[in-house]
Amino acid sequence: MNEFTMPRRIFAHMEAGFVVNEGTELAQEYKQKGDVAHPGGPFGNVFAWLWEQDQDHAMSLLTDLLVAARRAAPDGHARLVLDDLLDYLPQALPDRLAPQYDLIKATAQRNVPKWFGGDPNQP
Repeated sequence: MNEFTMPRRIFAHMEAGFVVNEGTELAQEYKQKGDVAHPGGPFGNVFAWLWEQDQDHAMSLLTDLLVAARRAAPDGHARLVLDDLLDYLPQALPDRLAPQYDLIKATAQRNVPKWFGGDPNQP
């Protein structure tokens, strides 16, 4: 794997654009509570890498995805809720994270509401 360093500010810009793109795509498919909320393989790979580096940063990314998807929800579509996102997150994650999914879910249920600024399960 080729690795390189980049300024934190540049990484933050790239991360923000990635999250908005992924959130917009997710919002197009999610119409009502209980619908499929699969965040996609690219998001799963980035989340997994962050989880292995810095779990708080991974939770921040998950929160940002939820916010981006809710902001991008088309008229007539419900706004994505955390529980639906967590139900489909395992399908997006690389297999190596499967044993950690219960910890990821518990961490998200504990931390995302604080960063979200309210109940992320209210549409």
